[in-house]
Amino acid sequence: MKIVIDSNSQDYKLNVDFSKLLNDWCKPLSIFLESDAMMRLMYFVNNIYNGLNDCFPLKKDLFKPFQLCKYSDLQVVILNANSSLTEKNNGLAFGNKDSFNNFNFDESLISLFNDIETKDYDGLMINKDYTLESWAKKGILLLNYAPTSYRKANHSFMWYNFTSFLLKTISNDKQGIIFVFIGDQINARYSDKINKRKHTLLTYNTFDYTVLEDINSHIEEINGKDYRIKW
Repeated sequence: MKIVIDSNSQDYKLNVDFSKLLNDWCKPLSIFLESDAMMRLMYFVNNIYNGLNDCFPLKKDLFKPFQLCKYSDLQVVILNANSSLTEKNNGLAFGNKDSFNNFNFDESLISLFNDIETKDYDGLMINKDYTLESWAKKGILLLNYAPTSYRKANHSFMWYNFTSFLLKTISNDKQGIIFVFIGDQINARYSDKINKRKHTLLTYNTFDYTVLEDINSHIEEINGKDYRIKW
């Protein structure tokens, strides 16, 4: 699927090949991807990356959550009410770039992995994946409700329709997905998109080890202990 958007400018042309950006998410999201709303969103995204410095994450990482987490493997959706992103972010909610400035990762992420190491690995965790890419590959969609931001301003208003359609599509198509909303504004904006008779919705103010343990508790309750996620 490819969308071409032309502006009045002679030198401006936007080509978006969603089959590469979204992989097997293309089919369930096809109605929205072909809509005017998606065209306007891509027009906006192209403009901010072409016209602004300090726009994060890097453009190549914008759709990383969908590239790493297959729709067919989806079991958990984590939606983060981020205020803004920095040069550390790798496109995944809470994820940092692999070797950022001599391992200068977010303190909250370091603290989270320290808890995982203590509670799940008897104090010895050899490989701490601060990118969280290994989590995404296990069927965890790690999404910021504002996937793009410029300095201290996020663009959640531009992504609202996309995120709403995404959540409703997952809710309608899937069964037994665990949705995790981090931040009060997420619950207020998006809780009505989830069919709570089919899925589990967990809400928190912060992202810490409690969230991970609650996710696994629900997975164990539904599918058994062998299906707990190894963080």
